[in-house]
Amino acid sequence: MNYYQKLFWILTAITTFLRLSVIGKLGLTVDEAHYWVYTKFLDLSYYDHPPMIAYIIKLFTGIFGINEFAVRLPSVIIFIITSWLFFLCLKKLFDDKIAFIGALLVNLLPVFSFLGAVVTIPDSPLSLFWMLSFYLFINIIETKEKKYWYMLGVAVGLAFLSKYTAVMIYPSIILFLLCSKEHRFWLAKKEFYLAMLISFILFLPVVVWNIQNSWASFGFQLQHGFGKTLPSFSFTLFGRSIGAQAGYVSQAPNDTSKFLRGDASWAAVTKSNVGLGNVDNTADANKRVKGANITTTANAVAYYTDTAGTFGSKASANGALYATSANGALQWGT
Repeated sequence: MNYYQKLFWILTAITTFLRLSVIGKLGLTVDEAHYWVYTKFLDLSYYDHPPMIAYIIKLFTGIFGINEFAVRLPSVIIFIITSWLFFLCLKKLFDDKIAFIGALLVNLLPVFSFLGAVVTIPDSPLSLFWMLSFYLFINIIETKEKKYWYMLGVAVGLAFLSKYTAVMIYPSIILFLLCSKEHRFWLAKKEFYLAMLISFILFLPVVVWNIQNSWASFGFQLQHGFGKTLPSFSFTLFGRSIGAQAGYVSQAPNDTSKFLRGDASWAAVTKSNVGLGNVDNTADANKRVKGANITTTANAVAYYTDTAGTFGSKASANGALYATSANGALQWGT
């Protein structure tokens, strides 16, 4: 182990200790609560995301119990592996010094070091499998060994199961191969297409779920990304986007800052003002939800019924409900 590799592991040990010291003390974000609710309804996929995040949270809460630490621990572990893969990629492309500087920057930028390294979101496993795909592709370019294509197919398939944005991996590979005369021959080899087939087979559960649910998830994400009408260019929106991206990688987002200050924005509401008045009993519409502070978020998967304040199969038109205690701890069905 050389000097910069030792520095990397010292950096990793320090940052991991810091993350482990806080992940159990901060209440879950709304998104994390949303993904934890997935684990109550394990399925082939979900309305807004593929299923990987649900399976990961289910595994860790099954081992360590239902608490903030268990929900967030996988992100800490995943970030260690992702950082190491990032280090190895930069080492192959440049040298150990550049690899360490890159790993240091990843640990300094909040978009990487907090979102996805502390907060458990689909981007955590996506980053892992995307970086693994990149590492394997570098090996393909360096060694020209066919076996790496099959590993790449598995890695990209797992990325597909993590988040839909992984769809950009293969177009990126194709673009590189088209632009590289030395490596363009892979486009005429069966290994490249077998890798894509492997990825698609791994992604099949999500396709099946969409077929069973009228393509709800694909439709939602396409509309979420492109809107209901054809996009038009706007200099104003372009400027705002550039400014937002600059803030995204330079400081913690405003919502995260509020969250760290303890402002979780939980609000006690009635059934009627979240659109649930006619679910079970219209006369009961204005009663407060029993025994919990709740918040709503769009496109969620947990549903409230009128039986003892528990969750059931009725959906609110404007989102689902997450029950929490006063300090943000999870309380299912209270």
